[in-house]
Amino acid sequence: MTFAYWMLIAAAMMPYLTIALAKSAGGIDNRAPRPSLESLSGWRQRADWAHRNHFEAFPAFAAAVFVAELTHAPQTRIDQLAGIFVLLRVIYTARHCTLLIRPPCGQSPGRLALSLCSGCSCSAFEARQVGRLKGVIGCRGDRDD
Repeated sequence: MTFAYWMLIAAAMMPYLTIALAKSAGGIDNRAPRPSLESLSGWRQRADWAHRNHFEAFPAFAAAVFVAELTHAPQTRIDQLAGIFVLLRVIYTARHCTLLIRPPCGQSPGRLALSLCSGCSCSAFEARQVGRLKGVIGCRGDRDD
C-alpha cells in the first residue's frame, strides 16, 4: 500500500478525532447530537467546526489521490502532495482549535489566507492594523476563552 493511501486513511480519521475532542467534556446527547453540539463554546465548539470542515475537504482530496493514481502520475509526487495535505490539515486543526488564526478586526480574507499559507498568524502589516484598530468599538485583540 502506498504512502498516499495511508494518508487517505489518516485524512478519513481526522473528522472522528476532532469530534472526539469536541465531545470530551461529556454532556452530549447522542440521540440528538446537533442541539448538544450547538450549545458548545470555546475550543470544543471550534473542534466541532473543524470536524465538519474535515468532512468537507476529504472528498476532493480522495478524488485527487485516486485520479493521480489512475493516470500513473509519479508515485513520489503523489506521496509528497498527500503528505503535505494531511500535514496542513493537522496544522489547521491545531491552530483552529487553539484560536491562533483568529483574524483581527478589519482583516481581509486574503490577508488571512496569506498568513495561513506562510505559517504566520500575524504578519508585520497585520500587527500595524491591529495597533490602529484597538480603539475601535467591538474590536478585541484578546481571546474569548
